[in-house]
Amino acid sequence: MSARVGENFHMSYAWMQHRQWRNLNGYFPAWDGMLHKRFDSPIDSNIPVKIIFGDSDKTLPATTCQERTMAPQHSEWIIFEECGHAPMWDNTEKVAAHVMEIAGVSR
Repeated sequence: MSARVGENFHMSYAWMQHRQWRNLNGYFPAWDGMLHKRFDSPIDSNIPVKIIFGDSDKTLPATTCQERTMAPQHSEWIIFEECGHAPMWDNTEKVAAHVMEIAGVSR
């Protein structure tokens, strides 16, 4: 494709990225989650669940999109201060620490 979107962006890049994303193992489960198919089967309470959001998330703001009733009762909700929609980019070390804690891995 040769169509241009903006001065330095080619549509071919978007198509290439889309093709790569749709082949990732997590792409369709994530898509299903965004379509209200979240936690469609019980999650055993011995399986830790942490749900992390940024307090400045404009994509999924707390007032309209953080549906706590859809998550397992034992979920731990974590809100990072001064963090947007991508905590794993804005607070890499903090997210890694939570993942390692759940996985039982020490540094």
